[in-house]
Amino acid sequence: TALIDLGYYSYSKSLDVCRQLDERNIDLYFGYRDNIPSSSVSAWNLRKVYSDYIGVTVGEGHRLAKNSSISLKDLQNEYLLGSNFHDYELEHSIISAMKEAGYKSMRPIHGLAYNDMFMRVSAGLGVSFVAASTTSAASWACKTIPLADFEYEKPLYMIWRGDNNNPTLQQFLETSSRILAG
Repeated sequence: TALIDLGYYSYSKSLDVCRQLDERNIDLYFGYRDNIPSSSVSAWNLRKVYSDYIGVTVGEGHRLAKNSSISLKDLQNEYLLGSNFHDYELEHSIISAMKEAGYKSMRPIHGLAYNDMFMRVSAGLGVSFVAASTTSAASWACKTIPLADFEYEKPLYMIWRGDNNNPTLQQFLETSSRILAG
């Protein structure tokens, strides 16, 4: 039978999952493209299954929590908490957009594990840019709010080896193709 790994991983864990995919220990992986080593992509098939938006996560009691959207200027005096989930393209895009918005004092704290980051956000110690779907996975009292002046798509992919003929995987891929089509 096929093992379908639905993990949401840091970059280092994704490298381990990619190795397992290469070694045929798992058949299918759901992950973000930026977590996949470019050297591996040629042997794999990628199918976009979902696209998430990047928003700002705030604690439920935060001054911005009741807003339906916020602007980057609303974040002028906030501590920016970063996770250890590295997405350098996103980070560069955010920093550039914040500079353009006139953000003067950037005080980011990086390298937090996701749970630590959500715990600090829910305690009111800062805000963070995250894919909106990750907030629903957190058990902390947080809310992700769309940005009015910043857009960034975060697509999630189904990834499998092109030469994998596992019948269970093939049936899953056929069924998912019909569902994604429509």
